[in-house]
Amino acid sequence: MASPPFVRLRYCEGRTYSAAREFLEEVESLAKTVIALRPTRMTSEPPPTENSVRPLKVFHRDSRYGSDLHPADMAWALHAACRGLSEQQIREQIIGARDLSKKGEPARQLDYAERTARKAVHAVQPLR
Repeated sequence: MASPPFVRLRYCEGRTYSAAREFLEEVESLAKTVIALRPTRMTSEPPPTENSVRPLKVFHRDSRYGSDLHPADMAWALHAACRGLSEQQIREQIIGARDLSKKGEPARQLDYAERTARKAVHAVQPLR
């Protein structure tokens, strides 16, 4: 079942609402009023831009991934690759973000980070 603000249409005759113009004018007026009254937000961080890369730790804490950090690493790597980070930059972030000792020896840890970075960069190359 849909939740608000959605409603279920039970009947439709296919006609336009007779007071549509007035209704839309009122909604636009209310929207302008709300925007004008909205306080300006003061933050110490710059506003995010389309190309800003969220920290890997944010992905590690995301409940979507539970306690499995491999999908979180891959999701972040794709996110970073879409925003222009190189394979090397992605690999370095993955290596430095958490303890990878359960992946095995340092060579295997590096291999994990390289594979993840390579897959992400190659997955987004056709998008560029």
